[in-house]
Amino acid sequence: MKNILFFCLLLVMTSSIFVLTGCGNDDDGEVIVATCDDGIQNGNEQGVDCGGSNCEACEVGAHGRWQSAGIDISPLLASSYSRLVIEFRTDGTFTYDQTDLDGNIITTEGTFIQTASSEEDIWDIILTQTNPSITTEGIFRASETIMEYEVVQTNPPIEGFAPPASTAGFGSTSGGAFGEDNIVIYNVF
Repeated sequence: MKNILFFCLLLVMTSSIFVLTGCGNDDDGEVIVATCDDGIQNGNEQGVDCGGSNCEACEVGAHGRWQSAGIDISPLLASSYSRLVIEFRTDGTFTYDQTDLDGNIITTEGTFIQTASSEEDIWDIILTQTNPSITTEGIFRASETIMEYEVVQTNPPIEGFAPPASTAGFGSTSGGAFGEDNIVIYNVF
């Protein structure tokens, strides 16, 4: 009988140790590291698999690769180009491929700054092209699949053209003189 009692007491004590260690503090000071490719926002990621100290920056605003062709090219550009492809990278650089009506591709590159404006969903953008040196300013609105984009070359300036203003909205190039003729519709590419 003593053996059975001793065995039961030993069993209860062993079970208590497992229960007590299993109920300890789960925060053992271990840092959860962002994995950047698991489909989960973890570590210090600012979004799912982006941002923070370990992952690529999150895409916001115009970030991504966009294409415009056919009727989506603004009437002001359609007389010169059949296809426009622009890629805005999270490091603040861009590449712009313009296919002319003869099929020649003109590629320009540079840097850009995008800033959320006080107007709902409209962003301000300044592009600084490196060769030739050109500055372009304007506005855009982007969803996951479509971007409305209206910009004007400001340096060197083009006579009769002034950039659109986010406060005036789309169609405000040169104070609205061109209506919607300077708006390009881009699709995610």
